[in-house]
Amino acid sequence: MEIRRDSNDPFILSRTSTTSGEESTGTTSSDSHPQRLSFFRGSYNQLMDDLSIIDDLYNTFEHENDTEPYDKQIADIARNVEDKYRALDQLCLNESQYLYDLQTFQDVFITRLQLWFDQPGCMEALAKHKLALTIKDANTLSQSVGGLIHLHKKTLKDLAERLQMWGPTQLVADIFASLYSQLFVYEVFMDNYAHNILTLDGLYRVSAFNKFLDIGASNLNRLSGNILSCIRQPLMRLDVYIQTLSQLVQNSDPSHSDYVPLTQIAQKYKQLEKSWHDRIQDCRAHLLALEAYRSINQCPVNVTLTRRLLLYAPMIKVDLDDPSSMSDTRTYFLYNDCLIYCREQKEKKDTTKLHYKGTVDLATAEVRPLPQLLAVKMTEIRRPLLFRSKKNEAAQQPSQAFGFELISTDVSIDAMFSQNHAVANVSGSMPMRRRHVVRTKTLEEQKTWMDMLRRVVQSIHSKK
Repeated sequence: MEIRRDSNDPFILSRTSTTSGEESTGTTSSDSHPQRLSFFRGSYNQLMDDLSIIDDLYNTFEHENDTEPYDKQIADIARNVEDKYRALDQLCLNESQYLYDLQTFQDVFITRLQLWFDQPGCMEALAKHKLALTIKDANTLSQSVGGLIHLHKKTLKDLAERLQMWGPTQLVADIFASLYSQLFVYEVFMDNYAHNILTLDGLYRVSAFNKFLDIGASNLNRLSGNILSCIRQPLMRLDVYIQTLSQLVQNSDPSHSDYVPLTQIAQKYKQLEKSWHDRIQDCRAHLLALEAYRSINQCPVNVTLTRRLLLYAPMIKVDLDDPSSMSDTRTYFLYNDCLIYCREQKEKKDTTKLHYKGTVDLATAEVRPLPQLLAVKMTEIRRPLLFRSKKNEAAQQPSQAFGFELISTDVSIDAMFSQNHAVANVSGSMPMRRRHVVRTKTLEEQKTWMDMLRRVVQSIHSKK
């Protein structure tokens, strides 16, 4: 007999009879062929190794369902740790830029302001403009900003140190709690805000001070924004910490030892935001009044201790002879005591600047929604001119009109050229009542402007 490999399967052995018909004895043909035996031994060992690998794989996948929840939990923890680190790292970068701007504003602008008060012609220049400013005003501004710088130096240091030792068990709620306990410096900043606005407004009117600043113009270029942006940034700072805390809470497991402290301090920041809301809005409105005065050519609305800019937006003045026309775009500025409108005009080097064009007298104004008939006319498409595409005209014309009208006495530079007025009585010194129709982009904008206009009109009437 001899051992051979089956033709169909190399690993199945079969026994066959020899042609001579001899019976097997104690010695097999495999003993007489050692090279064949060596081959089969190698195949057997390889087979055992392969089966062992299969058994290992089977055992691994057999327990996969048991370990999957644990593996997912580990992956979630790692992702949360990474997301928390990313949020804190972003805050650290933001804090660094914020501190740099405050420090630069202090070193470049306020320090030069204090030096200017020591100049020989300083008092004479101030007296010429009837400004009662002294070195104390510069010191008040310096103290307001200095308190913020001191606080945020410490906060940035704490954040940087904590990030260097970052890990899954790291705690950060204490940093925000420490910052929260010292945020009273922002209350001091807001208490002095109106005074600082008037100080800056007065200094901008003095040409001698502007020339003095020009000497250090290269240093002023170190600021990431203009000078006024440096006193705007603190008003928006609380939002940065609220957003970061929200991300930290969202990416913290409830079982983490820092979860409850983070949740509690985040709630405190939100409560503080609510309590500061009106003060912050008042400060921002005061700053907007100063920015508007500086950006509008021949602006008649001066900055005062009580004046605030409440709303401003480009809107369309409706021509009653052609209600569907949308060509007369003006920028309206609503203060807490008046309403003005401006137009953009091209300046040198392809730049544009707002030029004052008129004032709407709110003391005698009545705010009304658009009459239905007028609203319909505002959406009608006029017969197109020659060579004008009707399809394009229809696509550009809104299907619905939003806006409001003001019936008031209008003191305007271009009033004599306007046909949008209704004469109530033209005799002697009786004023002319004008109908001022404004088109807004959306219904929401219409409601916002009408509500605020009515509040301002009511406030003016109550002071009479």
